[in-house]
Amino acid sequence: MTAITDFTLHGKVRPQNASVTPRKVMALKGLIEEAMSGDRKAKGIIEEAISTSDAMFNWAHLVNLNLVPQFEAAPRQWTKLASVKLVSDFRDVLEYELDPQWDSNTLGDGDPLFTSPEVPEGTEYPEATFSGQAAQGSGIKKYGFGSGFTFEAFVNDSLGVIATLPEKMLQVALDTEEKLVFGALKDQAGATQQLQAGNNPDKTAVPKNAPFTRDALIQALIQVKQRKHNKRFITFNGGFKLVVAPGAAINANWQLYGLTLDSVNDSAGRKYSAADAQLVAGVTEVIESPFVSGNAWYLVPNPGSLGAGRDVLKLHKLIGHETPELRVENVTGNYVGGGTVSPFEGSFSTDTSRFRIRQFGSGFNWFPNAVIWSTGAGS
Repeated sequence: MTAITDFTLHGKVRPQNASVTPRKVMALKGLIEEAMSGDRKAKGIIEEAISTSDAMFNWAHLVNLNLVPQFEAAPRQWTKLASVKLVSDFRDVLEYELDPQWDSNTLGDGDPLFTSPEVPEGTEYPEATFSGQAAQGSGIKKYGFGSGFTFEAFVNDSLGVIATLPEKMLQVALDTEEKLVFGALKDQAGATQQLQAGNNPDKTAVPKNAPFTRDALIQALIQVKQRKHNKRFITFNGGFKLVVAPGAAINANWQLYGLTLDSVNDSAGRKYSAADAQLVAGVTEVIESPFVSGNAWYLVPNPGSLGAGRDVLKLHKLIGHETPELRVENVTGNYVGGGTVSPFEGSFSTDTSRFRIRQFGSGFNWFPNAVIWSTGAGS
């Protein structure tokens, strides 16, 4: 458990109510550490305090203080494909583009369209529109879930609850981010971005939606580099990540790197040399994802390879709510004669304590044409 050097982690963690104070959180932290080290007296004090005071809210705040740094430091697969974009509200995010229509070509042909047209002496400069278009479905969404356990369960295993609940919630929050990014990759790359049939430079025929092979990859690289965005060819200044289903990386890596010696033949009896490896050197890493199934595979440009701020995949986060937060439900009622009942005593009707974790985000594919993928069905 980390030391408390900032009670709010620079504003990332907010106390749930006025009963949460630095002194109480520090005292509870010390008791938990002693109890985890085998001090039965400390364990008893924790159970008594949480059952008869506001210690529950201070525990939730302590969990958040530890959850946020762990969440930020945890390894993620999606960061290999996407960058983060902070947004201020729930509206769809704007994509700004320069529309080079040049007044419907009446003042200059601008050929090709994204170059400046010639301006003859004494004539007006043609206009290009600069505007922001809302990317449908790119807005921030809210995610979370509630969880509860009974008063009896806490009394029987208080340290197990204290140790396990934050860890499990952290894993769900991390998995949610993975889903947002890989889901955007899978759902927002459609049929027009699929691998089409084509012939490689050595005349090898590659069928539409071919399973992953060296030949299929070469054809995919050829096709994706002929794609356009806003009427101009997409410029790739870096490599690609190859995303496949769990277990498929073995074949993918063999196809990429296992056929580089003259003594090794492929399934058609052809020999490959180290020079042939340069044809597929654009793939920098193979990533397995549970959000990809079967023989499907995706070729995604590395973050930063399209130029500053033009990453294909982005995880949108709400400013001020970039990390998940744990909260306690306070519906326990009151004691006769006054006094608040601790949440660990359970709810008024069922003696169940409830927690809620909440996070905000959305994944979005800003440049679908920069992605090429295949179902792997070979047709």
